[in-house]
Amino acid sequence: MTDEIKALHELITNVRLDLRELNVKMDGIKDLTEKVEKIQIVANKALQSTDSAHKRLDERDTKIESIVRHYEDEIRAVNIRVTAEVKDIKETREDDIKDRKSDRRWLIGTLITVGGLSMTVIGLVMKVFGN
Repeated sequence: MTDEIKALHELITNVRLDLRELNVKMDGIKDLTEKVEKIQIVANKALQSTDSAHKRLDERDTKIESIVRHYEDEIRAVNIRVTAEVKDIKETREDDIKDRKSDRRWLIGTLITVGGLSMTVIGLVMKVFGN
C-alpha cells in the first residue's frame, strides 16, 4: 500500500503542479485579454479619429474642387475677354495702317501740288521781275 500511497501522493503533487501551471497560464491569458481590450479601445479611438479625418479631407476636397471650378470659369472668362481685346486691337491696327497709307498718299499728293504751285509762283515772279 505504501507504493500506492506514494503513487497517489506523486499523482496529487503532479496534479497540483499542473493546476499551478494552469493557474499561471490563466493569469497570463487574463493579462492578455486585458491588453487586447485596451488595444481594442485604442483601435476604436484611432478608427473614430481616422473617420473624422477622412470626413474633413472629403470636405476640403469638395471645397478645393469648388474653388478650382470657380477659377477655371474665371480663367475662361478672362481668356474670352483677352481674345476679344486682341481681336479689337488687330482690327484697330489694320484700320490705322489703312489710314496711314491714305494719309501718306494725301501728303504726297499735297507735296506734289505745293511743289507745282511753287514752281508756278517762281515762274510768275521771274516773268514779272525778270523781264
